[in-house]
Parts: sequence; structure tokens; C-alpha cells
Amino acid sequence: MRNWMRAVLGLAVLYAGSSAFAEPVWREDATRLYRDGTLHLPWANSLGDWRDAADTPMGAKPFASTVVPRAGPKKPQVVTLDVTRFVRAYGADFRINAVEGLAMLGSRRSDQGKPELLVTKAGQTRTLTSSADTTMDATTSLPTNKIAYLHTRYGLLIRFDQPADPSVERALLRLTAISTFGSTPRLLVFRPVLLSAPATVAAGATYAPELSATLRTSPMMLAKLTRTGSAPRTGPARVLLSITGAQIKPRSKARVSGNILTAWFEGDDNAALSDIRRVPGAPTEAYATVILKLDRDWTAPGGKLPGLANTGALNPLDTCVTHGLPAKPGGWGGRPANGCHWSARTVFQGVRDGSVGSGTYFYALSPADVNGVVDYWSQSLPKARWIAYVERVKLNDPGRANGEIAYWLVDRATAPGGKRVQAASGIVWRDTDVPQSAINTMWIDVYCGGRDCGAAPWPRSTISIARVTVTDVLPDLGAIQAEVDRLNGVR
Repeated sequence: MRNWMRAVLGLAVLYAGSSAFAEPVWREDATRLYRDGTLHLPWANSLGDWRDAADTPMGAKPFASTVVPRAGPKKPQVVTLDVTRFVRAYGADFRINAVEGLAMLGSRRSDQGKPELLVTKAGQTRTLTSSADTTMDATTSLPTNKIAYLHTRYGLLIRFDQPADPSVERALLRLTAISTFGSTPRLLVFRPVLLSAPATVAAGATYAPELSATLRTSPMMLAKLTRTGSAPRTGPARVLLSITGAQIKPRSKARVSGNILTAWFEGDDNAALSDIRRVPGAPTEAYATVILKLDRDWTAPGGKLPGLANTGALNPLDTCVTHGLPAKPGGWGGRPANGCHWSARTVFQGVRDGSVGSGTYFYALSPADVNGVVDYWSQSLPKARWIAYVERVKLNDPGRANGEIAYWLVDRATAPGGKRVQAASGIVWRDTDVPQSAINTMWIDVYCGGRDCGAAPWPRSTISIARVTVTDVLPDLGAIQAEVDRLNGVR
């Protein structure tokens, strides 16, 4: 009993204040692709996810609706929606679509008609102004939360600081239409959610026919990817490479405690680690496990974390011939993948509160981009506690677009026992089937870099690594969770 209580208390202390349990569905810098523009946490459906009053994903039955009288700059119109049942059950986080016409509404930055919520409880009415609001916009990849109005064409999001409360007697959502366009608009209220998979938008749920699968794969470089793939290999694992943190080659700013390496970058040095280890056996499928902790001081806005690769840089004399010519090293730093050499490191980008955005960052023949392709995870990395991620790379058969990449996150608070946070197939890593094009490198690379890193001097950002292991099958995620728990002092 004492051990059970100690474990519960340990978890409570460790994860106290974690944003995992209170994280809003969307942030005010949300965009057409990301519900959190800073951490790059994606929507399942481009332009946002919702459930209707029948709890149907992307459904058309509104919780409330109203028409908007014709409005113009000199004749704004105030409209009111009865959202009492919504607020009682869900609080005050609204997704609003329009049908039949368009409207431009005042935002919380507007001088004329900010969104308001009138909440009556125990006979007393208080008026709340929206704490966050933004417009979904298919025409830009940037957030629109600096604009003084909300446009209904692709839907909008409004949130008030009002939790779900069954004792609310009445709740009225009051919006001000600054202008209307076309036919008389009708506003529909839905509940913003994070769906686990894309869903078909119901007819009559939105004005914009563009709210469909055609937008889900933007940006264009990701259009060739699919989100399904083969099942990971399982069974007894053969360890191809395993090193402790203490065995990783550090740069100048580092310390070792037992098997743990702690390293950091700051000042005029933007790199913490740069170690390349050979993965033997020329596997065409491998799983890399990294057990790490990002310290509370981690503020680096963007850069790289460890991942699998074959860039040719490990041994430039280990030549690979493709299309009749020796292939030069490639697949990193603006050097394109060349049919033999490629890379699949991990990326971090964006910091908000105690979380760091993350994803995969790869160079392949297809999809391809001069600066590498980034595909973000569905979940962020937490700071200030030990976690693990597992990366899977499955090479394609030459001549076929059947390569894959996937990630699992292991974190007691947000992904207990392991959760898949990214998967993509349809990748062409290589076009020649020789050992020199196989997986041969674990690239233990940690640095602040890219266009988001800014210029020196860089503030200190600290990372600790306990273990890096490469296996031929998906490792036991439960065992990894137990190892992470021990590092966090939770029994």
C-alpha cells in the first residue's frame, strides 16, 4: 500500500502543472494546418476539426444558429445565439461556420463589437469578452490572430474563460457583424475538438466547399505522403547499436554523471552534440530509441535532434553507384538525396510554456525539398522530465514509393506506455538496392539551427541523454516506460 501511495504521489508531484490535462484544443496562433502555430501541432482536417450537436465529426447539426441581417461599415448588426446547453456541457469554446452567405465579425481586437458571452447564474448576469479568437483561412499558411475582424468563409474560433457549468441558467453569445456579403449569412455553432483522423465534412456544415480532403496534405511537398503504412516489426529484438549517454562524444559544454550525458549550447556555440555512429548489418528497416530530457532552460526555437541516416559522410570512401556514377555524400544541409544517400533526423521547433514542438526532418528523393521535409508530430515534447521517442525508418524497394517513417512518444503524463505521434508512407528514400544505400548511421545531432534559430548569442538550452539504441524491431514500449519512470524517480 505504501509503495502504491508513493507512486501516486510521485506522479502527482512530477506532473503537477503539466499542460497535458488542461491544454486547449487550439491556440490563438492556430492556422489552416496547425491548431497550435508555435508548436506546430496539426489538425486532423485542414482548417480545423469540430463535432456537431449529434457528436458527429465534421457534422452539420449545429448547437445553435442564427441569421445575420445585412450589415455594412455604417450599419453593424448585433446577433445573439442561445448557447446555454453548450456552456452547461462544454464550457465556452466555440467553432462558428457560416452557410449561404459570408460575414465579417468583430474580434477581440476590434473597436466595434468584440465577441461577448452573457452568462446568467443565480439570477446574476455577467458579461465576458472573448479571451481568444481567430479566423481559419485557406489562403495563407500564417495565423490571422492579429486582425481586428473574424471572417466566416472558412470558419472561426472563439473562446471565453467560462468552464462547463450545469448550474448556468442562461448563456448568450453576442457577435457584431461589421459587413455581410452575398446572400443572408446563417451562423452555425459547433464544438472545436481534436479528431484522431480526418473526416468528411458534412454537406450544409460550411460555406466553403474547399473544406475537404484536398487541403489536408498541404504544404504541397507532403502531398505524396499517406498516413497509413505497414505494421511495425515486433518480436524478440536484435540490438544493432546501443550506447549510454556517457559514451556519446560531447562538444565543449557537457558533463557526465553515471551513464547520463548532459550537454548544452549557449553564447556563440549553437551545437550541444554532434556524434555519428555506424549501424551495422545494412538493415532496410530499423528502430531508434532515444531517452532524453529537455531542461527547464530549453528556449531554442528550432533545430535538430538524433535520428537515423545514410548521408555518406560516415565513410566517404564507402562509395555507392547510382545511374552509373558514384554518388557523393548527400541528404543534409541543402545537399539533396541522390538515390543512395538520405537522412531522417528529428526536428524541434517552437517552445510554449513547458512544451517543445517536434517532428521528423528528412531528405528523400520524394517528397523532396532543398532544405529537407518537415512533418510535425501530433504531440509536443515536454520539458523538465525524462521521456523517450522511438523512430522507425523503413526503406523503399527501388522503383516503388513504399518507404515509411513513424515515431512513438513515451511519456507517463501524455503518452503512457507509448503512443504513435507521427506516421507517413509513400516515401522514396533511394533508387538503388545495394548495401551502401541501407540504414547505416545513427546521427546523434543536437543543435539550434535553421531560419528560426536567430543569431548569436544564444541563451543556454540544456539536454540530457541516458541511452540511444537501434534495434531491428519495435522495442518493448512498456519496458521503455519503466526505464523512463525510474529516471524520473517514480517507482
